[in-house]
Parts: sequence; C-alpha cells; structure tokens
Amino acid sequence: MNTMNTIAYDNLNILNEDKFMTHYLIADGNKLSLIEKDDYDSLKKLGSLEYPIHFTYHHLMNMITHDASLSYSHRKYLIEKIIASLDNLTDYISDYDEENYFLISMINDIDERCDLIREKTLYKRCEYMLFLFDEIIDGLKVAEKYLYFRPYPYHELSSDDDNESDNESDNESSDKVFVDIDFEGVEYLEEEDGGDIYSLNHSFVGRWDEDCADIIWENDKARIDHESARLDNESDTAKLDKLD
Repeated sequence: MNTMNTIAYDNLNILNEDKFMTHYLIADGNKLSLIEKDDYDSLKKLGSLEYPIHFTYHHLMNMITHDASLSYSHRKYLIEKIIASLDNLTDYISDYDEENYFLISMINDIDERCDLIREKTLYKRCEYMLFLFDEIIDGLKVAEKYLYFRPYPYHELSSDDDNESDNESDNESSDKVFVDIDFEGVEYLEEEDGGDIYSLNHSFVGRWDEDCADIIWENDKARIDHESARLDNESDTAKLDKLD
C-alpha cells in the first residue's frame, strides 16, 4: 500500500473515533490527529482542516471508483466507514469557536458524492454472490503461494543441500499446531507455540500485543479484512435478531 493510501486510511480511522467530547480534531499537512482539549488552544483556525479532509475523502472515493484491485467487500467497507465518519466530523468542527462556511459546503459535497458512489457500487440483490467471488479470489491468492515447481533431484541446478533445506522447511511448517480462536466475532487460527494469528486459510495476519488483548495486524489489508468481516457478522446477527 502506497503512502497516500496509508495516510487516507489512518485519517478515516481517526474520523471514526467518537471522541469529540474530550478531543479536538487537528491537522498536520494532510494528516489528521486527535488531541485532548486540555492540551490544545481551540483558537486555531478551522481552515487548517480543509486540505486533509478534502484529501482523505476524495482519495478514498477515487479508490472505490477507479482501483480495480479493490474487492467488493473492501469497497462496501470503505463506503460504510466514510458515511459513519461524516457525523463525527460534523461534531468535531462544531467544537471550534468559529464558522467556516466553505468547510461545511465541502463536507456537504463529500456527502452527496458518497451517496452517488454508494448507489452505483453497492448491490441490493444477490450481494452474497459478490462476497463469494471475493472469497474465491482470496483463496486463489493464497493457493498461488503453494503452486510452484520444485526441480527434480537430477536437475543440473539442484543439490543435496537444496533438498535437505526444502525438507527442513516442510518439517517446520508441518510441526505447527493451531487452535481455533474468536476475535471480535471473527474466527482465526492461533499458533500454539508462537502466538501468531492466521486466517482460516492459513494466511498470516498478525500477532497478539503484549497484553494479548488486541491483534497487531501484519498490514492494512489484514486489518481491513477483519473490520469488513466483523461488520458483516454484526449485520448477520442483527438480521437474525429481527427474525427471532
């Protein structure tokens, strides 16, 4: 993931934090952050937030509409996060002791564009087929790591040392013992000895923090996949509760 994508994702996560009662939203270039109200001079101008807010939302929405590598579930996840963050953003800017009609107009434009993108991107019927397709693609990506050709013993470039090294690697992989765990409603596999966390298709996604209370994700994709799966599970649970 390139730097601009990472900054936009981090900004979106900050905007989804419901802390406007205790923190101010501040900017440093195109990066957003939160600071406790007791440690900040609220007289700073709202104008400093214009650029990072414009950058964050339009960069993410451009990804949704133009990045062909994004799966349907990732697009849906981003749209839902953007919509949820706009309410928080309104609360954050309301804390400033000034009016900025340009910023308010910009947020309204972002809201309208997001609505248009949602209508063109999300499916109301047979959506499960798109999720199934995403799972198939993810499974093929994992399988690709194991679909390789190993030289025959008589190959002129192979040697006994190479074969011994391959055997040791295979033995190390087969010696791993996994246990099923549930983290925030999403199922994973935990390596018993090392504490590393894997997806159900044995793809490494991260490891426990020092308190074993949270997962330190291997990359942004692993974190986004988890959030998307968690949201899907919560939605399914809500639907079942309504049926009951």
